[in-house]
Amino acid sequence: MPQVLQFTSDEQFLSFALVMKEWRAAWHTAKKEKKTRAVTALVTESQLSFAFDSGLNPSREVLCALAVVGNINLLCYATGKGCFVDESVCAAAAGAGQMDTVKHLREEGCVWVAGIAEAACEGGHLELLR
Repeated sequence: MPQVLQFTSDEQFLSFALVMKEWRAAWHTAKKEKKTRAVTALVTESQLSFAFDSGLNPSREVLCALAVVGNINLLCYATGKGCFVDESVCAAAAGAGQMDTVKHLREEGCVWVAGIAEAACEGGHLELLR
């Protein structure tokens, strides 16, 4: 059973451990921290929908996390749920090197500010400045 752990993020305890007792025991045996993030690179629309329905606040932090993983479809879904896009979301995408996400946000009207360029530079993604 511990082999299954290689296919999960360290931040997906609830997605993993609630499936069955054996999986929860494997997580415990591996001494992994019991933490869960609403947004990881593996999140699906149904998981995000469930998180919102369960009380996840449609916040800028959620959008920033989606921008970092570069999932434009989920970014659009989250904005439809009431998440507000501002330059910090674009800066998060730039810092993670998510060029398509930055382009999308700019096309949607996100204003280019110095903090976005700084985030791209700090993340080592100078190609975003061209």
